[in-house]
Amino acid sequence: MSNEPRLAQVRLYNPLLDALFNPREKSPLKNTIHELAQANSDFCILVPPAYVLQNCTDFSKQRLSDLCYTNEEFVRSHIIRTASASPTSMSPVSKQTSLIYSTVNGKQILLKNKAIFTGKGFKNSVRVRVVSVGHFVAVSPCYRKGSIFALIYIEASLYGPEPCLESPSKDVMALPRSPIINHQYPTIGFEELLRKFPVLSKTMSPSFYTLFHHNNREFLALRTHKKLPLNEIQQLFDLLVQRASQIVQNTVNADTADGERAYNILRSLSSQNPGLDMNRLIHEYVELNMYDHIWSSLVYQYNDVAPGEPIDDPESPKTVLTQALYRDLSCLSLNQLDIPVVDPWDLNILHRRVADAIKIFATLSGPNITNQRHKITIIKETVSTLTADATDAFSGPVIDADTLIGLLIMVVVHSKVPNLECHLFYIRHFGISHHKTDPKAAYSPEDDLGFMSYILSNIDAVIFHLHDSGQTSDNGDTSDNGHLAEMSAASAKNYKFWYAIQKQDIGAVENFLDAVEVEFSDKELPKQHVLRSRNINGESCFHLAIRTRNHHLFSMLLDRTEPWILVEDLIFDKNTSTNQNLLMTALQEEVPEIINDLIDVLVSSCTPQEQILYLNAKDINGRSVGHYLSHDLAALDRLGHLINWEAKDLNSHTPLFTLCRHYDHPNYKDLVRKGFGLVMKANNSDLISYDAHTDKAGNTLLHALARAIPESQLLSQPRVLVDVNEMNNKGVTPAALFVRYNRVENLETLFNDVRLIFDLEEPKYCYNLMDYYSFSASKSLSGPNEEFSRIESCVADKYFHEYYPAENNMEIGFVNARYDGHSSDWSVNTFHCKSKAGKFVASKYISMDKLRYFYKVQKHLAPMSFLPSEEVFWANFPRGKITAPICSKYKSNRFLEHFSMFFALSNYLRCDARKQFLRTFARCCKEENVSGLDVMNEVSIAKEAARNAAGDVKLSHSNVQEILYFVEYTISDLSKYRSVLYQLNRVAALGAAKQNDLRNVTDQFFHNIDGLGIKKSDDIMQFRRIDCPYLELQKYTGWIESCVDEMLSKCGHMIQKVRVWEETTVR
Repeated sequence: MSNEPRLAQVRLYNPLLDALFNPREKSPLKNTIHELAQANSDFCILVPPAYVLQNCTDFSKQRLSDLCYTNEEFVRSHIIRTASASPTSMSPVSKQTSLIYSTVNGKQILLKNKAIFTGKGFKNSVRVRVVSVGHFVAVSPCYRKGSIFALIYIEASLYGPEPCLESPSKDVMALPRSPIINHQYPTIGFEELLRKFPVLSKTMSPSFYTLFHHNNREFLALRTHKKLPLNEIQQLFDLLVQRASQIVQNTVNADTADGERAYNILRSLSSQNPGLDMNRLIHEYVELNMYDHIWSSLVYQYNDVAPGEPIDDPESPKTVLTQALYRDLSCLSLNQLDIPVVDPWDLNILHRRVADAIKIFATLSGPNITNQRHKITIIKETVSTLTADATDAFSGPVIDADTLIGLLIMVVVHSKVPNLECHLFYIRHFGISHHKTDPKAAYSPEDDLGFMSYILSNIDAVIFHLHDSGQTSDNGDTSDNGHLAEMSAASAKNYKFWYAIQKQDIGAVENFLDAVEVEFSDKELPKQHVLRSRNINGESCFHLAIRTRNHHLFSMLLDRTEPWILVEDLIFDKNTSTNQNLLMTALQEEVPEIINDLIDVLVSSCTPQEQILYLNAKDINGRSVGHYLSHDLAALDRLGHLINWEAKDLNSHTPLFTLCRHYDHPNYKDLVRKGFGLVMKANNSDLISYDAHTDKAGNTLLHALARAIPESQLLSQPRVLVDVNEMNNKGVTPAALFVRYNRVENLETLFNDVRLIFDLEEPKYCYNLMDYYSFSASKSLSGPNEEFSRIESCVADKYFHEYYPAENNMEIGFVNARYDGHSSDWSVNTFHCKSKAGKFVASKYISMDKLRYFYKVQKHLAPMSFLPSEEVFWANFPRGKITAPICSKYKSNRFLEHFSMFFALSNYLRCDARKQFLRTFARCCKEENVSGLDVMNEVSIAKEAARNAAGDVKLSHSNVQEILYFVEYTISDLSKYRSVLYQLNRVAALGAAKQNDLRNVTDQFFHNIDGLGIKKSDDIMQFRRIDCPYLELQKYTGWIESCVDEMLSKCGHMIQKVRVWEETTVR
């Protein structure tokens, strides 16, 4: 116990920390506190959140806050012995860290991947997450001065309750909008039943093997390519299904134990799954095993028929949709199919639907489509896509029967599904509906025969339109299909026109435009004309011209089509697959002349409101024109004031953020200056916040900038509110990112900002800026790197500016530390500047043993100095003490700060002493073949030589009394100073804890308020050093107090020697 004056009792908000480190005079925890005080480095305290301890009970309904103050068993269960760690048996390739620890009262916990599991000794099994790590400086008289205890903050107590589950959102709890009866076909298959239930497999699989075997001569016809009537293939398939059903029926009817068990299993499945249709499962199991043979046989029948035969017998095989037909109509445009839609915005909707439907319909020929249900689903999805939008069923034009035919023609022609007639025949004749005898069988969507028949009849109509054989007219003559001929001719014209544009054949395009002018000089251009044609992605001739990057070609099309192409046509001219308009495409192609032409049309023909709507319309990636303006600075000047700079794309990047990420721009600084200037000009408020520009990964604009921070005015403009220390979701600050990617200019600018916190640590792994510097340093070892040399110099200057006095002459610093498993101790990465002019920085790993010996030698060199004793200096970092891996990085950071303070202190030595300090450090730590004993002997010899050189010094009794008086006065003065330091140190330590309490209470308060948009993941930290600036103050006050204690100890030792000398002299 210390004799220091007691301050007014200050209670901590966390009951567990308050009970241990701020105990009452008659605390029931005195034995636990005494044990902790004996060896603070042997323990680690598991700290539940204060709000849990204050408001919750354990499993026996006792208040946790009362247990903290009165139940020693509860408290000791939350204190682990770090030396008791033992690894669990795990796979050799496992990367998970898993250790078992013993608590002070003998119980066991498992620490695995930032989670703690209760084990032996606990009544209940509990799992809690580790949310953060920290430390507590014990300032109670019960503990040794300056004792630091490691803390692991957990999300709940080990005695319960377990963390509450999040209540379902209102949207989840709301009643569904869809009908209550939702007939969904079960996803389970018969093959899955055979895998899950060995009894079924044992009794049925042999029979199924025989049925589907290639030696089963009853169905040999399905395995040979020969001419067969289609109805015979269907009959063979029906027979297969009957045989499979009979196998199942025989199994469940068998008078055996396995038969009874199989019956019970199937009966149980039927009762548990009311929608389960065993007939359908058996049917699809047959399809699964025999589809390839049936399909190849059907394809053979259709391929054996000459294409173009007359359509007379609907049951006979006929091939209409050949590859040649697909090739002839490959450039067919939607506007050439008599679609009764003329408005460009409605045409865009239809083009988008057609493109989406083509992707769906093309999957019909995929290898995983092996039954009728899959085929029907694809066709239904295709028609649903054509008739309604997925997001809004009421948007777009109404699709009537004639329109649907035209749309299906586009889908069929451009999806190029081979053997489509075979697919349609399979759908009609190989489905479960043809074998269903029970009218009460489970309903499935495929059984809606009326709707499906309507769809199939439309596809039949499409095939009829595409049939090119002769037809008999009323007068008996035979003529070709006029509609097909028109479509083929239109496709050929489209191809010729598009090909001329893509090949930049100016002459051919001019001839085409001349012909159009001659034919339609004073007439309206028909909607079916080639000039209005668009490819399958909805791209017009203007889009194709922009992609050629030929300004002459584009301007010629724009000028000479002006009589027929309206402004509305240009405004709504877009690639419907990407939803990019003409200006977006031109910006991506980076053709300034084309961009200017389009802007001229936009500005001259549209109102400001229409311009804003056009420029801020989003493509499929959520990007507006503003996201592409970085490709053209002139366009940025002309259109920047109309852009919504806070609109985000699918990556949550705003136009300004995208502009900052255009790293390869030749005029990057001008780009940044103009972009930020436009945003500031558009913001009329007194203060500007760029929080809306943070992306989904947590990166701010400061993270995104590669250079040009001064041009952005992010740090220099007083109106701008910016957090220079803000971390992204990975815990990386802008400064750390600049070090990682060698952004020297940004780093130098940021280091000059007083708001920067140099030693800020990310919460998950406790990495700070020096760690990222070390990572980059290790990567640069492959060769010289001028940019990284500047980074090294910049980081070194900032390090010495932060940790060392202004007039620093000690160019030695500490980067980070790593644990050496061979020596079971830490190695410290040190760096020093070899040349002040060139700022060449060299680094080296030094073992902790060498640093300990260096401190010992330094104390031996100056035995009367005020440096703390070795015991005090290394009290919180003793040799051979094991640290919990989850706390090791945090603790190593604290040691590096501790040793940096010691080196900073050496700046106040005299010049000769400072030189001696550096020589000793080099001798002890840098030279490999020097033992500590040799250095100690050298120091002793040097001290003896100095004493001999000084000769004998004789002091009279009065001289001794004067010295004694001065020392006694010094003791009196230092004692008063120490009393003040003790109080200040205690206030700083407790104040840091109260600051953390305040932040936790505030976070919990806002977390409990609905509607603020705070996620649960936002409240994962129970301790952050940035919230406790008093902790930084306590670090220095604690050091000064240790130095004062050492000076008082030296003075007392001197007085004791003088008293002994006086007694000896008197005798």
